[in-house]
Amino acid sequence: MDTTVHLPGLTLKNPIIPASGTFGYGLEFARYGDLRRLGAICVKGLSLKPREGNPMPRIAETPCGMLNSIGLQNVGVEVFLQQKLPFLPPEVPIIANLYAQSPEEFAELKAFGLSIGFKWVESGPLVRSSYHAAEQVRALSIVHRKLY
Repeated sequence: MDTTVHLPGLTLKNPIIPASGTFGYGLEFARYGDLRRLGAICVKGLSLKPREGNPMPRIAETPCGMLNSIGLQNVGVEVFLQQKLPFLPPEVPIIANLYAQSPEEFAELKAFGLSIGFKWVESGPLVRSSYHAAEQVRALSIVHRKLY
């Protein structure tokens, strides 16, 4: 059975893409299975600079389940590129989940990403955990948005 997935500008050998945030940087799961079998790897959110995240406690149990507030802790895009990406299988597309805290920071992150060869760096109204996504889109004067 052919499980190929065709996205604009990207072809995946199958539709299996672990969710960003739950799969870390991908390396953490290499001992559980062959990462080369995945359609792509969507790494945890990356910011321009490293981020420590929220102070402890970050998890709270409720009567209906668990709440977490990790605070988008991450190593930053440059450390990811230098220390994490080289150990991921080169034949598997890597989807970087990038985020910024302001339109200016996003513009800097976008310029950096495009300068090192990222295919797309876009922002849009479906920005996770952002109550200011519409403001950011207007501030960046994005007329044509593609969501990938």
